[in-house]
Amino acid sequence: NAVCLFVNVSSKGGQLAYNNLFLDDYGRMTWFAQRFHVEETPVVQRLIRLTSAKAEKGDEVPDPVLLFCRREGEPYVFGGKLSLSEFDPDARPLKFVWTLVGADGLRASEEFLEIVEGN
Repeated sequence: NAVCLFVNVSSKGGQLAYNNLFLDDYGRMTWFAQRFHVEETPVVQRLIRLTSAKAEKGDEVPDPVLLFCRREGEPYVFGGKLSLSEFDPDARPLKFVWTLVGADGLRASEEFLEIVEGN
């Protein structure tokens, strides 16, 4: 099994309508949970637990967190595995900052760059 994040990074016209931003030359990404999620929500607890288990064990997590991103209304593109960098439980909606494990490959992907650069 895996936890999959399906993320809109821009609206149909390419405008930045979402707060999901790529940082550090696409090495990290901010993602905000849905407004009704709180720290105690089961999916949020699972994301935290999976990433905490990886940090403690230092090995592969049985259920990876996977990224799929798109411009609104377009097909999703696989963005690879994610690792949690930061979590802000006080933000509303909840804020996560993820490290894109395969960032080097994504920087070379024309399909991925079209989505995140809005070309």
